[in-house]
Amino acid sequence: MNFDGIINIVDNWRRVISERHSNFSSMLDDLSIQALLKEHSDSVKAFDKSNAFTLFEVISSLYYRENFHSDLLAFFLDPNANHGYGVIGLELFVEMINKKTNLGIKASNYESAVVIREEGRIDILIKDDYTKHAIIVENKMNNAGDMDRQIPRYCDILDGQGFCIDAAIYLPMTRFKTPDTSSWRREDYRWQEKIVIIPAVSDNKSVSLINDWLDVLSHQDINEDVASSIRQYCYLITKLSNQDMDKISFDKLYDYLMANDNLDTANSFVSMMNDLPKYLAQRIFDLYSDRCFPFSKVWIYKEADAVFEQCMIDGLYCKMDVWCDTRNFRIQFWAPTDRDVSIVDSYGSFKDFLKTKGVNLFDNYDVSDKTTLITCIPITTPINTFIEPILDQLRSACQ
Repeated sequence: MNFDGIINIVDNWRRVISERHSNFSSMLDDLSIQALLKEHSDSVKAFDKSNAFTLFEVISSLYYRENFHSDLLAFFLDPNANHGYGVIGLELFVEMINKKTNLGIKASNYESAVVIREEGRIDILIKDDYTKHAIIVENKMNNAGDMDRQIPRYCDILDGQGFCIDAAIYLPMTRFKTPDTSSWRREDYRWQEKIVIIPAVSDNKSVSLINDWLDVLSHQDINEDVASSIRQYCYLITKLSNQDMDKISFDKLYDYLMANDNLDTANSFVSMMNDLPKYLAQRIFDLYSDRCFPFSKVWIYKEADAVFEQCMIDGLYCKMDVWCDTRNFRIQFWAPTDRDVSIVDSYGSFKDFLKTKGVNLFDNYDVSDKTTLITCIPITTPINTFIEPILDQLRSACQ
């Protein structure tokens, strides 16, 4: 190959690298992907926090079904149910609706209300035959689709029976699902102002079923057994909503990846991230392979583990592994038990042994076993800031 050919290859490669870097920068600077990443991160955090005990998951496998949720909600709303709350559940429900809207619904119009399941296929109907006021609750917590003209049809039926429809509550799991109006007729839109979307959970502090009704109801000092059930039900909804939120996040991610050349850019970035642990281990090797004293050598195990070998402290053979991944450095300082570790027993513990030798950097490490200490630190931590102090103290201990 002639010199001009080599120059062309180098120039082409430089152009590829520059273009890739530009694509990465554009993707990471994109506000939509930043918002998506935050949504996903918040969803993961919320899922971790919602890992609470709920009896519903123990006694039934039906907790994901729409009827399960409608039955429970109707029970807490029903003034005649045996929960002991009387009309409080219904009054707080009306209060929640008024907080969300300017409809100004009067709880006094429901003093003789009954709560009915599946009347005319309405999930939950709250109606007072004396005052002729009604509230419709359409439960979409399982993400079911809308039937043709669903809410307008229900409103028309009750209107034909002489009822004043105060509100038609549309109850999705999260705020991202809204009524499907594609099958509505022109006259159906007269009911639009009565439709109130109240998600079961909210990620933006807006009115939600949990925060503004169930949680408030559970804090009423009336029946602790019922209050405990309500709290457990809130935990269950939170768990289910996190799964729903995660699906929504991935739907958005899929749409994002399908635009322009985002998929190729994302795949390239993922490939680089997958290789990041190897790079970090190699970087540690490059930095310390010729200045690792008091260790005898540094080598790489399974591509992502920088191994510091053979540090002798008062006759005890010690090693240090720095495992690298895409989030953390996992540092493991240990004495292999296939060698003589009896000296540790005479000091009580591995940490105590190290302390007497002037090594206290491992005091906050977790004890994995008799002679193994472990901790994790973010990969954003400069390598020299955690390895240099270890080497310095170990050098002093070995002198």
